[in-house]
Amino acid sequence: MLLPVPEPLEALGIDKYGEAWLLWVVDEGFGPTFYAWPASLPPDRHPRHLAKAAVTTRHLTSQRKLERAKIEDIQVDPPWRNRGVGTLLLRCLEEWCGDRGFRQMWGEISKVDADHLDELQHIYTKNGYKFELYARPRGIMIGETFKAL
Repeated sequence: MLLPVPEPLEALGIDKYGEAWLLWVVDEGFGPTFYAWPASLPPDRHPRHLAKAAVTTRHLTSQRKLERAKIEDIQVDPPWRNRGVGTLLLRCLEEWCGDRGFRQMWGEISKVDADHLDELQHIYTKNGYKFELYARPRGIMIGETFKAL
């Protein structure tokens, strides 16, 4: 579905193939969601997103700020993968959280991620995260990833 381009837009960065990417940050209540798409798309229309990342920065119950920001999601549509867009988004999350005083980024690895564990491990470890799978699953959680900022 195509929608009008939101404002304000920021530059996210350049991918491995020289394509510039734009970024739109939306406050989703418990933390920001970062939507991205190539700058080469027509300026009056874009898909909802071709890549996105989200982070939770508040307790779900108390709304109190955490020292750790939780990575909720990083998605890149299949045709745009392996271009460095996920890394651009992850670094954007880290910068945003670091600027707001967070000391650590972390994320849960769940059974839903089982079909793409190699991709997750690749992006996180190449960006300095520890990636640990539990010896025994804890409910739907099968591991976690984390990095000090």
